[in-house]
Amino acid sequence: MGTFCTNCGKENEPGTTFCVNCGARLDIGTAAEVPQQPTAQPQPAVQAVAPQPAQQAAPAPVAPQPQPAQPQPVQPVQPVQSAPAAPGTPATPAAPGSPDDGGKKKGRAGKIAAIVIAVIVVVGVVAGLLLWKLGVFGSGTEATAPASLTAAPSASASSSSRTPGSSSTTATPSARPAATRVSLPDTIPCAPASSPSASSTASSSASASSSSSPSSTSSSSSTASSTFPVSGWDWRGGALVTELHSCGGGSGSGDTNDNYSFGVWTPRLQSVAVCSVDSVLQGDEKLINSADDTSSYFALTATYGDDPTVYVLYQLKVKATGTTPESVHLYAQPFTLGDSGSCTIGQRIDLNTEEDNVASDKQNYRFSRAAASEQSIVVEKSWRTREQIQVNGRDPVSQDIDHVQLVAVNKSTNAMLPLQTFATQATPRYGSSGGYSGMDVTNASVSPLQLDGKYLAKTDHYRIYDVDSNQPVFDQPLNFCDASNASTDCSIDRAAVIGGNVMPYSNGNMYLGTTRVYSADGSSRSMAELVGFQETENAKASRTSFRFRQFHDGSLLVEYGNYNDGTHHVVHVGADLAATELLDASQWQHLTDSGRSKGVTGINPMTGQVYAQTTDESIVIDLAGNTVSHDYTLLPVSDWGKLTDSPDVNVTNWQLWDMIQATSSSSSSSSSSSSSSSSSSARYVLTTGADPTGVVPTPGASSGAASSSPTAAATPSASR
Repeated sequence: MGTFCTNCGKENEPGTTFCVNCGARLDIGTAAEVPQQPTAQPQPAVQAVAPQPAQQAAPAPVAPQPQPAQPQPVQPVQPVQSAPAAPGTPATPAAPGSPDDGGKKKGRAGKIAAIVIAVIVVVGVVAGLLLWKLGVFGSGTEATAPASLTAAPSASASSSSRTPGSSSTTATPSARPAATRVSLPDTIPCAPASSPSASSTASSSASASSSSSPSSTSSSSSTASSTFPVSGWDWRGGALVTELHSCGGGSGSGDTNDNYSFGVWTPRLQSVAVCSVDSVLQGDEKLINSADDTSSYFALTATYGDDPTVYVLYQLKVKATGTTPESVHLYAQPFTLGDSGSCTIGQRIDLNTEEDNVASDKQNYRFSRAAASEQSIVVEKSWRTREQIQVNGRDPVSQDIDHVQLVAVNKSTNAMLPLQTFATQATPRYGSSGGYSGMDVTNASVSPLQLDGKYLAKTDHYRIYDVDSNQPVFDQPLNFCDASNASTDCSIDRAAVIGGNVMPYSNGNMYLGTTRVYSADGSSRSMAELVGFQETENAKASRTSFRFRQFHDGSLLVEYGNYNDGTHHVVHVGADLAATELLDASQWQHLTDSGRSKGVTGINPMTGQVYAQTTDESIVIDLAGNTVSHDYTLLPVSDWGKLTDSPDVNVTNWQLWDMIQATSSSSSSSSSSSSSSSSSSARYVLTTGADPTGVVPTPGASSGAASSSPTAAATPSASR
């Protein structure tokens, strides 16, 4: 009988020293002639460099005659067991270096190699997935955005832009343009009219050409080609808008769908867009001219922020049907502005909250813009009711009660939320004999403040409400400026926010001694205290008027006194209420030749610079009193009491300039004149602070750069 290999089971010829199948040394002792059990077969060792194809197991004997084994899947290598000894023969332990010992070592090596390969494969798969996710393989997508795009992240989601002819994609923030200068045109094209049946999804574009629906009452080609002059650009929250212009298509009486167009700019746009308001009427509806702040059927408003949402407000009457009387409804509709200049009007939002909205001349339904924050607009609704007031000893007395309600619309959800409701307070008054002698009436009113998220309510107190918290941040009685006189009404109609402090004031009644700045804890200081006013017999704080302008950081430039007698003071009050005088009064007297020159003429809120005209120059100085420039041609359009046209400079990053001043300025240099004449096609220009003529350098940029690169790719800072 031949000798069986203890490694692979192959029967070899008698006298053979090495297995002819696997090359293993044969054990020629007694035990080697016993056939091997087929419990486990050793597999060829696997190299760690690369996995090899699985080999078929060698035939193994299951009886004295060997039989071919069935192919089995590759399994972890098991140590080979030695064959049992013949009956009556003692077992001989394997000596070191024998084939049995070598099989065990090979088995262990195979197991380790298999584990190593599995680990390598898993690591490779994971690494490949990560590299694919980051775009390293094939796609060409940048793993990180350029620093210029990520330096000022926007609150809104970023969109992707693809360069024509290239497969690479870069992230582009949708709420931040690259331009730092935008020209506002003097004429606006009428936007194409949309179909009356698509009132909730009407869209228009200044550059797009589209045909009107056959059911439209006017041809889009006639309205799209016509233009209208712009009488002015007005701030609405963080947006600039023109007036609404009728582009035809209806009777103009409010009972047909006319096409109204307007121009709009927001900080996310690199140029002006044109929007259309048309097809707002549905069924038996008619527009009512009841907006307090406009002569048209519509009023425009917008939120603050880098990406403000613009809304149109309008009120309409639903005609009587059967036994149902006429009713009045107030709506707001948002606009979506696309990067390409498109403008789409959204679904209208019902702002009605009172149940009794039956149309009546006596009810006097009105509405107006009240406030705006970065997330919401606030609309003031007002109406009148006649109520019976119970009076002692006689019949009830009829009294008109005016109601004012504030409702907010959230731009993210377009949900309407009632905020505050105020009403006339009527109290019967009785004489000394106890008889009725009249009615004491305290009316309710609301005033817009042009502050981010603030409005003023007047009842028996003056209260300044914060829109987002719906709580007052200022609450004082009507006579807070003169508590010694109970009948005094301080008549405030405006307010400024200086850091975390509130300064309510009356535009026509601003005195150093009576105007106070209130802190969050309720304490207050007069403006006279803040600027260090020194009273004399002829100069009392309560009779010394002042004026102020505000910078982007919340600080103020305060002026009071006269140039001609050397008492004119220019003081910078910081957001921390610390005051620093900008030159002394006697120096201002000499610079202006006792008031023959204008002195301070304006400020640049964005750069913190002050403009002044002396006896010989038009100069620009910084807040430390240093001369920045010896010439300027333009003054920023600033607020000297024009409530409706001014944004909250605390949260607005853009400065409006009137280019007419450049061409009419007698002190313009030849270079600045050429620069201004090149911009004469647009009267108004927006910048992020720099003078658009390039005369005045701004921090971090040369004047030449500002002039030669009006659309330089620089990212303005976030407005909040």
